[in-house]
Amino acid sequence: MKQRYIKRPIGNDIDVQFLVGKGFQIEYAEMLSARGITADNYDNFFSDADGFHSPFDIPNMSQAVETISYVMETDGKVLIYGDYDADGLTASSILSLFFTDNGIENTVLIPTRDEGYGLHADKVIRAFERNYYDLVITVDCGISNAADVSKIVEELDAEVIVTDHHELPSTLPDCVCVNPKMGYACPFLAGAGVAWKLVEALAGREVAAKYSALAAIGTIGDIMPMRDENRSIIKLGLANFNHKSLQKLAELSHCKNNLSACDVAMKLVPKINAAGRVGHPEVALEFLLGRDKIDSKICDKLLSLNDER
Repeated sequence: MKQRYIKRPIGNDIDVQFLVGKGFQIEYAEMLSARGITADNYDNFFSDADGFHSPFDIPNMSQAVETISYVMETDGKVLIYGDYDADGLTASSILSLFFTDNGIENTVLIPTRDEGYGLHADKVIRAFERNYYDLVITVDCGISNAADVSKIVEELDAEVIVTDHHELPSTLPDCVCVNPKMGYACPFLAGAGVAWKLVEALAGREVAAKYSALAAIGTIGDIMPMRDENRSIIKLGLANFNHKSLQKLAELSHCKNNLSACDVAMKLVPKINAAGRVGHPEVALEFLLGRDKIDSKICDKLLSLNDER
């Protein structure tokens, strides 16, 4: 019979014995070893250090900040283009809420499941027919859409910044690209993690903390390794779970008061994902943008869409 689960390989015996020496039972020590905990990184993993890196260590972050800061200083309009899964939706919401909090007019554009993942130039062009934007920022997508970026730049004469976390293609878009895989200490950030680091670069860690719950959900939702900076983002987000709509959804989902990453993964993320999966990503987007109010109807809608899925 085919195995449903495959046990992770245990690390070397020296690390297991080290962990046993720290007081862990042998089974728990083997599990920690299988998850990459070693004698060398033990202190860092279990310490209270924040574990964050400078956002400006991500290649091209300085150029992105310079461009966005100019748009903000001149009261420009921003079009945010995301994706319809939990990572893309939370990444979009992080930037949208940040811009709204700073008085910057912005619109979020999310493709449907039928349209498919990734940046679609025609969808952006149609949005420009309704309104003009000074800047297009992609989140959780765009790095593999060089042709679409070129079409947007050429036909709309618009500036584009791509923020993404997916694997790098052979040809990058001809614009400012912010992707941790281009060279960063934590290359496995989620799309929401990259968007959050952009906010941190623009306004500092204290301001970025206001959006950390969304970054944590995107990181968990995209099943990113819970190591290095991802672990720090999740820890910060759970400690700053100040999003009223998410709090209501957690209550309706029977989560414990002391919310855990497991609660997020098993009870919240599926409901956010469900909206995009059955063709209604705008419902999840509206829900995530409802940070300062409780909309029971939209929470119930998410529950209904999850049941439908």
